[in-house]
Amino acid sequence: MVIVSGAPREEIEFTLKKNYARCFFNEIWGMHDCNGKKDGLEKVIKRFSPPQIFFCDDRPSPLKEASTLSNVKAYGIIPPQRYKGWGKTLREAGAKKVFRKVDNYCKALLEGRIK
Repeated sequence: MVIVSGAPREEIEFTLKKNYARCFFNEIWGMHDCNGKKDGLEKVIKRFSPPQIFFCDDRPSPLKEASTLSNVKAYGIIPPQRYKGWGKTLREAGAKKVFRKVDNYCKALLEGRIK
C-alpha cells in the first residue's frame, strides 16, 4: 500500500511507527513528493497500475479530485472537529462512505470490508 498525504513524510513515518503500522506501506509520499493529492494519485497509477485505489480524506476538494480518476474509490473521514453536516458534504464531494474516525476506515480496509 502507498500513502499520499499533504503532511511532511517525516510526520507520517513517525505516526505509522508509533502505531506499529509502517510495515503495511511500501511507499509514503508526503507534501514534498507530490503537487497535491491528485498528482500523488496519478503518480501511483502511473508507477503501480493498481486495479483499484482506496482514497480517504476529511476535506471535500481532494475527494472531488480523486473521484475523477479511474479505479479510485474515495471515502470520507469526519475530522475531529466534527462539523455539523460534514458527512453529507463529503458524500456530495464523492465519498462512497463516510467514517467517523480514520481508525474505523483503516480497520475496515485491513479487514477487507472495503472492496
